[in-house]
Amino acid sequence: MRAALVLLAVAACWHAKPRAGQPPAYTAVGVAPDNAARATPPPELAKTALPVGATPRAVPLRDQDGDPWSIASASRGSAHLVLVFYRGDWCPYCRAQLADLQAHLADFGGKGAALAAISVDSPDTSTHLAAGLGLTFRLVSDPGHRLIGAFGVFDGETELAWPAVYILDARGAITWRWLADDFKTRITSAEILAALTSGR
Repeated sequence: MRAALVLLAVAACWHAKPRAGQPPAYTAVGVAPDNAARATPPPELAKTALPVGATPRAVPLRDQDGDPWSIASASRGSAHLVLVFYRGDWCPYCRAQLADLQAHLADFGGKGAALAAISVDSPDTSTHLAAGLGLTFRLVSDPGHRLIGAFGVFDGETELAWPAVYILDARGAITWRWLADDFKTRITSAEILAALTSGR
């Protein structure tokens, strides 16, 4: 009987572990806005989101460590810069996407791509998120949505970044973009890496 109970306990612990590719357990410190459940993108997104070929304006920000960050500094020494706009640490879909990016970080480096993720979260919240998920790439804090707005992916109704991914070249010009049709559906790291491989 005791042996059977031990086997059951081991099995329970095994099944309680996060599945491969899933973000670890995390306690959010940010708070979702009341209307965060609206799944559709802002109606003006198709017009405001910067297109391929555009060069976003320079906006100095700070990362989760409080260090200065800019597109120019992040691009230095890299052939590409991948910018991921996400809603906040409280969003489980965002956390899953960020964990997926971390799991493929070496693949991005192998293609000469630097990576940064941007939200309206404060540096303290981003520090908590990075520690909680084991993220080693830069989380950029944009509480005034200056860069988010410059890219045209600010959702004025929720006051969050709408989920989006941009690839910039070494000159800072946009070579590829992805905009979410629904905040619950995110592009995978494999798809972003494929865009880098294709030269888009």
